[in-house]
Amino acid sequence: MFFNLCNAQNNYYDSNSSCKKYYKDESELTLTPSKKVFLPRTEGNEFAALLSLLPTAVDLGFKITANILENNKKKYSGEYSIQRGFIEAGKQFAANENKRTVPDIVFTRKLILSKGGEPTLAMSMEIKAETMEGIDGFYYYVDKMITTLSKAKTKNTTTLDYTIEIKPTFLVNGEKKAQELSPITITGVEMDNAQAFTANKFRTEFIPLPRNGYLVDIALKIVETNPNKIKAEKLLENFNGYKDEAKTIINNFLPTKEKESEDKKEVADPNKPVKSK
Repeated sequence: MFFNLCNAQNNYYDSNSSCKKYYKDESELTLTPSKKVFLPRTEGNEFAALLSLLPTAVDLGFKITANILENNKKKYSGEYSIQRGFIEAGKQFAANENKRTVPDIVFTRKLILSKGGEPTLAMSMEIKAETMEGIDGFYYYVDKMITTLSKAKTKNTTTLDYTIEIKPTFLVNGEKKAQELSPITITGVEMDNAQAFTANKFRTEFIPLPRNGYLVDIALKIVETNPNKIKAEKLLENFNGYKDEAKTIINNFLPTKEKESEDKKEVADPNKPVKSK
């Protein structure tokens, strides 16, 4: 009976390595306007571009994954992925088009342990935007987090490692562009212990802010691992294997004729190196 329970899909682990089954999983990504990071603008009417602002399905294209692990190690990992449209961007246009912001991010995962039960917090992670002085750009950093119940099997450990991939999507001149970022890695996170980090400790690389653009969508993936069984570097190897093949900026709207022509050239010559933007 115990063996079957701990190999069920809906199972969770606590800091005592206990394995139990939950009834339902509730995950949420909350996006709120940053009070620090504003998008630069030039004069012009961009209302037409905002007609495309409604949340649209975007290929997440995440590169970090626990699927590369051997089958006997996958139970020591857990994956969480979620995507949300930043609907505040449209409200900002209506209220004050000179103050368009990017969102701060909060990911929460709650478990309903039994039918009719109240949600129990399993994980919370706060990610904030920070300016880069003198440059039209910013970065995201993990500000706070807590884990009480995990997907990853917690055998012989009370700490977990986290590899976090963030993909912001901008709307620029009617085109949707997603930014590829290297993952953030946080090691040795104590379970049942709320932790706060400094702005420069666990952060993304530089994210350029396009003029006359809006940040309209955030996609997030978190891979949680037991450090006694899986090293975070293993997941980063997988990401780096894709990195040379990916463009830094990816168009998700139909390309213009000029871009379409460029894409055809790139497809015709697969050995041609991708130009960085």
